[in-house]
Amino acid sequence: MVIEMIAAIANEYFPAVQYDQLRWDSITTAWPTGLVTGGYDSHHVQLPLREILPVAQVPGLSSSSDQASYPDGWNHYLPHLQSQVNSGAQSPGTDIFLYGWPDQADDTICGWGSSEQHTRRVRKEFAGLLKTYQVETLNDAGCGDVAWMSMIDLQGVDYVGYDLYERANWAELRQRGYQLNILDITANESRPADLLICRDVFIHLPNDMILPALERFRRSASLLLTTSYTSDSRTRQGEFSNFHRMNEPSLRHAKLDLTLPPFNLGQPLVRIPEDAPNKYLGLWNMSRLPTGP
Repeated sequence: MVIEMIAAIANEYFPAVQYDQLRWDSITTAWPTGLVTGGYDSHHVQLPLREILPVAQVPGLSSSSDQASYPDGWNHYLPHLQSQVNSGAQSPGTDIFLYGWPDQADDTICGWGSSEQHTRRVRKEFAGLLKTYQVETLNDAGCGDVAWMSMIDLQGVDYVGYDLYERANWAELRQRGYQLNILDITANESRPADLLICRDVFIHLPNDMILPALERFRRSASLLLTTSYTSDSRTRQGEFSNFHRMNEPSLRHAKLDLTLPPFNLGQPLVRIPEDAPNKYLGLWNMSRLPTGP
C-alpha cells in the first residue's frame, strides 16, 4: 500500500522523473532522515517520507515541533530543487533554474558571471588545475549552456555536464562531443569522477539543499571545486551569515563561507579568485569532507 502511495504522489508532483518505474528500497525508519530511497537506471533517488505520509505516521516524528531537533542547517523535509521548480508555483527564485538570465550577457543565458569577460582568470587557472591534478574525469554540476567551459581545452578529459533542465544549445553541443545530462544535485548523485566543479550554484540555494548535495558530492568525486567567500569584518558583524542566508532558492547571491559551520570544509587546497569581492573557487579534497549527520 505504501509503495502505491509513493508512486501515485511522486508521479503527480514530480513529473520530470518516472517514479512508477523506481525499484523502491525499504522505507528508512532511522531518525532524522525519514527518506524513502530507490534506484532508477543509474541514478539514486530520495523522496522525503513526510511528502507521502501524514506527520503522525513518520517514524520518529510525532509532530511538527520535533523539527526543532534538527542539527543546525539541516531540514531533510525540504522538497528537492527539481520538485519545487516542477510544482507549478514558480517564483523568480525558481525561474532562474529554468530560464537563467538571458538579458545579462550576450554570450550566455547564465548571467554575466559565466560570460567570456568575467571568466578569463577562472578559465586560465582552471585549465592549469586540470593538469596539476591530472584530472581524467570531470563532472560539471550546474553547467548551464556550457558557455565558459566550452572555451577550455578538455582534450583527454572525460567531461560530463549536468543541469536541472535541458538547455536550448545542448543538442548542438552533443554533436560536438559534449556529454550533457539532466540531474538534480539536491536529489541524485552524479557519476564517479576525479573532479566535480559546482560554480555559482550554492549561492542561490538554502543550506537545507546544500548540505545534502555536499554529502552526495563527497560520495561521487575525489576533488570538489566550488564557489565560496572569504569572511571579512562585515561577515563577523552579521551582514551575511552562513546560518541566515535564505529559506528557498533565490535570485539573489547569498554569500557563504564553506570553511565555517555548518559546512566545515576546512581550508581549500587551492583558491581561484573570482571577479567579485572576497569570492573564489575553492578546491577541496573530498575524502576530508565531513559525512552527513
